[in-house]
Amino acid sequence: MNFLEKIVKTKLSEIERAKEILPLKELKKLAGISNYQHRSLYDSLKKEGEIKIIAEIKKMSPSAGNLIVDGFDLISIAKEYESAGASAISVLTDFKFFGGRKQHLSQVKSNVKISVLRKDFIIDEYQIYETKYIGADAFLLIVKIIDDVQLEDYLWLAKEIGLDVLVEVHDKHDIARALKISPYPKLIGINNRDLETFRVDINRSIELCEILPDDVVKVSESGINSREDVVKISNAGFDAILVGESLMRAGNRIGKIFELLGKN
Repeated sequence: MNFLEKIVKTKLSEIERAKEILPLKELKKLAGISNYQHRSLYDSLKKEGEIKIIAEIKKMSPSAGNLIVDGFDLISIAKEYESAGASAISVLTDFKFFGGRKQHLSQVKSNVKISVLRKDFIIDEYQIYETKYIGADAFLLIVKIIDDVQLEDYLWLAKEIGLDVLVEVHDKHDIARALKISPYPKLIGINNRDLETFRVDINRSIELCEILPDDVVKVSESGINSREDVVKISNAGFDAILVGESLMRAGNRIGKIFELLGKN
């Protein structure tokens, strides 16, 4: 069993337990009265100008282990990201593999003014209502771990309850599946990390970018460590980058964002 299969199997068990504690019917009611203000991730990344950055908060990962070098002050990190010019913040909410918690996202949303993306492994509609309930503006939807019916249903559900979706693809097959939906998603991320082996190669983004339609907001995810990487990705046609590990490891996170955005 590879990493991705192990994560999905664990997630299925977690969702079943969550449904026992808070049934879907009750969760829908809570999501419906959520009073968090929506901040469009799409609009944040669509703006003209230099490449945008989605700065990610995560404590650990299966491939890199613990990423915290100076203590995990969630709110301080979020505020640093915002002050440095991040257009959005991605928050890992998976606990077992990434050390995240759902309440981390709610805390971030309440302490910044920019869009907040929920990063998790979404495989059930329950998680989408949960995403609305905890205050996220958008969520990551990984094409590889759901079927075509789920992909279309989840995109429509997100639109219905007022959430943006960053649709994550890994290869030409994933892109073909995403683009055959009508209307196709306008916010697509290419993950440079192979989720089966966890190896990273930013050339994956560069090779696949040209397949995406011009009206899609394009995001390159994972393995982006230097200004040189960002320039390559920007020149390939991307609107934004999602950066996690290099920021979490940085002693000076504000300085690292300045470096990546060419502000130094």
